[in-house]
Amino acid sequence: MTELEASIRSWFSPLQVVYLATSKNDQPAVRPVTLIFNTSGYWIATGCQDAKMQQMIRNPQIEFCLPVKGEAGNGYIRASGQVCIINDIEIKRTISKAAAFIKEYWQDPADPGFCLLKLQITCFEYLAPGETYARRVMPGHDPE
Repeated sequence: MTELEASIRSWFSPLQVVYLATSKNDQPAVRPVTLIFNTSGYWIATGCQDAKMQQMIRNPQIEFCLPVKGEAGNGYIRASGQVCIINDIEIKRTISKAAAFIKEYWQDPADPGFCLLKLQITCFEYLAPGETYARRVMPGHDPE
């Protein structure tokens, strides 16, 4: 992991609101969602019948933005990549334990209405608070 990747990851907590972008018929759709972050990656829990879910089935390309605030000002982290639908009950159970809010919507990880998405991030764009220009990095590669 590069120093830039480590700096980006340091902004993430186990749960945070991000602004997720999907598309429907070439029209962007952005909404706040709870991003779950742990050592195994970036996750979103959602209802299988939600509009965003139907949009991601048609086009798994997504982007999210996490605004960040520091002493030097505001910045952001944008991440782009694809979603992967997770059907493995044990993985769903593990993520559910890490994100208690899931139990407010679905009684059990096997609930057919519960969809778990793993975000496969291909690129981060990071504007550090107080900086003028954003830097891009592809996880596992040297920064551009």
